[in-house]
Order: sequence, then structure tokens, then C-alpha cells
Amino acid sequence: MILPNTDQTEAMKIAERIRSHVEKANWGTPPITISIGVATGMSGDSGNVLQSKADRALYASKERGRNRVTHAGELL
Repeated sequence: MILPNTDQTEAMKIAERIRSHVEKANWGTPPITISIGVATGMSGDSGNVLQSKADRALYASKERGRNRVTHAGELL
């Protein structure tokens, strides 16, 4: 998901809200959860760089126990 003109704090809030809604939805069994990686673009970042940062954050979420949101800045 691309969120233009959205800062890190707001992007994390949106991602957490999505994660929480999926977790609470009545999907049946087994329960469904999601992990989300968030990256905030810096001036001069290409789309490929931003996608790579978000991808690393996603895998970090999965490695940390799944069903969570991780920002790429936490990986530094």
C-alpha cells in the first residue's frame, strides 16, 4: 500500500489499525493474522529502495513472532 504525504507516525497507525481489524474479524478457524512492514520514503529514495525497506521490515515482523507491524527504521 502506498500512502502519499503520510509521515511515519501516521503510516504506523494505519498499518496497526489494519492489522488489528484483520485479527479481530470473524474469518472462521483457524484465526487469520497479518504481519506488516512499513517504510517511510526519504528524499531521493527510489521506488525500489522503498520497496526493499518495506520488505525487510515485513520479514522482521514475521521473525519477531508474526501478527505485528514493524517500521524499517527499527532495523537500523
